[in-house]
Amino acid sequence: MKRIVLISLLILLAVLATACAGNRNRDWYPRFEIIETTHNIGFVDKRFELTALVFRLAGSVDFNDADTPYQRRLNETFRDFRDHAIVDFARRLGFSQDAVFRFAVHLDKTEDGFVFVENTDFLLQQNGDFVRWTQDNAHDFLALLNDFYIETDFAAFFGENTSFYMETNRRFYAQVYHNVNKEWFARHGLNPENMRAVVSPSMSRMGYAAWVEGETAYDRFVYAMLPYAADFIGFHRFIVHEYAHALGNPIADVWYAQNDEFRHWATVSIDPVRNPGHAISFVMAGEYVTRAFEILYLVENHNANLAVELLQQMQFTFPYMAEVFAMVTNTEILNLRENVMEYVLGVPFEIDKTIHTLSIDEGDIRWRYVHLYDQLAVESFARAHFANVGLTSRTGEVIIIDIHGEPSLWIDISSGAGIEGRDARFRQYSAFPLFKPLDCFFPN
Repeated sequence: MKRIVLISLLILLAVLATACAGNRNRDWYPRFEIIETTHNIGFVDKRFELTALVFRLAGSVDFNDADTPYQRRLNETFRDFRDHAIVDFARRLGFSQDAVFRFAVHLDKTEDGFVFVENTDFLLQQNGDFVRWTQDNAHDFLALLNDFYIETDFAAFFGENTSFYMETNRRFYAQVYHNVNKEWFARHGLNPENMRAVVSPSMSRMGYAAWVEGETAYDRFVYAMLPYAADFIGFHRFIVHEYAHALGNPIADVWYAQNDEFRHWATVSIDPVRNPGHAISFVMAGEYVTRAFEILYLVENHNANLAVELLQQMQFTFPYMAEVFAMVTNTEILNLRENVMEYVLGVPFEIDKTIHTLSIDEGDIRWRYVHLYDQLAVESFARAHFANVGLTSRTGEVIIIDIHGEPSLWIDISSGAGIEGRDARFRQYSAFPLFKPLDCFFPN
């Protein structure tokens, strides 16, 4: 099972890395106007860069990236401020990245320094006993942040890196952002004019969402934060996911409070080992609904295979993804657990009777080939199921595999060399759990 999980995670990473890939010239930039305000240069936001720097100096593991010359320059330029009062305050707060980003987007820059925007409801939102920003610690932190901004001369540093920010902006827009369909979100209540992407050159990992509440959801200002990358190809799904939080989290909060079954799903889905970032039940609830909207976007905008998308989530740590998707879309639940092969393959097939065996370090594995009726069906199957994420297969080879007593459907997405391969024991396979007893496929 460990090998299945490992390969599945590699496949998910491959999906993310190719989600918006194409044959376009990466040096071609669509027309993009760099918008400078008092707190940002294009997608690079001074408010977050400043706040993230404080937590970097405080030693937060979420902010200690040193992968790029820019990030190393941050460490070198501001190392003498590690004992500043706000840095000590940040150490005591111990907040994670999403709380820091949430604080930053609730700031505005005036001639007298940074001030809070009028509506700070989302910043100060509490979930039961889970308390982070309060009126007191937020205002104390803001006062120290203004001192830090002046004493470090951060404005000069930010200005000195304008050319780097501008190039980052152009690449991000050209490679991915101009393809994001923000109008789709309008159909679900958000205002595309109020949706902002933030690219943080001080970060190399993870992304987060935050918003400033308005009188209605349409008045909400939504921010999607993404880390810096040398190549933004493949970030499309990343951006959609963060924007979808502004749709999913408010709905999930209501369901979590009022729907016992939904709250149960969120609670029993927690897996702090495989998914440590969502180890709190109300956070898992928000992630469930957010991922449902993300899948809906991919299905409606990129012809993603709904069954494949749901199953990939179900085999991770979201076993009730089909049920939550049905709630979000007000549709019938796909009976995936009973009909995985029919939904995923989508073409006539036959399971070969021969059982093959291979010895690996952890023991023996068994598999049976699944034959699709003709080569044309095989090729069309591969294209239909994986073209939306940029994956193809020369053979569409399909197997049912038994590793440690758990049957899975594996689909070759590499060179078609078979499970043993020519240059490696395992080729790349996309794996789907079959949710049935082992003896249904491997009789004793």
